[in-house]
Formats: sequence, C-alpha cells, structure tokens
Amino acid sequence: VQQQLEEARDRYADLYDFAPMGYLTLEETGRITEINLTGAAMLGDERANIIGKPFPARLALKDNQLFFLYLNRVFHSDGTSNIVTEVKIKRGNIEHDVRLESAPMKGTAGQGRNCRMVMTDISEQKRTTGVLQQTRSAQEALLSTIPAMTFFKDMDLRYTAVSQASADFFGRPPADILGKTNF
Repeated sequence: VQQQLEEARDRYADLYDFAPMGYLTLEETGRITEINLTGAAMLGDERANIIGKPFPARLALKDNQLFFLYLNRVFHSDGTSNIVTEVKIKRGNIEHDVRLESAPMKGTAGQGRNCRMVMTDISEQKRTTGVLQQTRSAQEALLSTIPAMTFFKDMDLRYTAVSQASADFFGRPPADILGKTNF
C-alpha cells in the first residue's frame, strides 16, 4: 500500500509540475503560495525565488491595476465558473502575453482566502493573429482599389473575397458572393 501511495504521489507530482501550462495558487493579496515548474519557467525564475513573492511584480507595469481588478472579480465570484483575463508578464526585458484563468478556493478556518490560477502563454497566438490581421487588411485594401476582377477562393472553390469589379460583374454585392461557388 505504501508503494502504491508513493507511485500515486509521483504521478501527481509529475502531472502538476510538468503540465504544459503554469499552475499557481495565490493569496487574495496576489502573493504566490504555490507554483509548478512550468509556471516558474514561464516567469523565468526558480520556484524557490517565486514562492512568497507578489505575482504583480512579474507583470508589465501597465497591467498591475488590471490584474488587481481581475483578482477582485475572482474572489467575489461564486466559484462556479472560472474568471479569465489576459496580461503581459515580464521575463527579463521581454514581455509575453499570458492568459490567466482563475477560481477561488474554499478556505480553511483561520486561513486567508486563496485562488487557483492557470497561466497559458499566448504570445505566439497573438503574434499570428497580428500577422493574419495585417494580411487581411492588405487583401481588403487591394480588393477595394484594384479596377480588375479579382477574387480569392478556398479549397472547395468557394469565394472568400472579391473585388468591387468582380461584384459589379456578377451584379451582386460582395456579401452575396462570399461562400458561394460559380455554380
């Protein structure tokens, strides 16, 4: 039984510490009481240097007030659903976008209130979204100014974008053409 308990503990520790996202426990003041190894790596420091320190000290300065408003919402929620926000954390001189998802924990008599938090790095998603938005803006600018019949189609040959010249040729507004095929 002792061996099974030790194996279960080891599996839990492995799951907690090496999950693909940061797990934290915070006090109502924002002080970190627990963090997994992934979370410590996301913050760019050793776990021992993070525990007991305020989480907002790891944030971009402009996000401190937003974080405290978020934490207030977490602790005043009923705990039936997670509260979500996005902030920037500092890792050296570089800021990274992270998504925080938190829920309050049930307190023990005589102890302060805590919350559980999941921290996910969304920097790459934000960068990709920005590039995609730039590409779409360039595409829209091209389609709105080019005097020729120009269009984009997807793999099923459905129109995904059309120039005004194409819309005029079909005798329909662009919204009526999008998502349709030639047939």
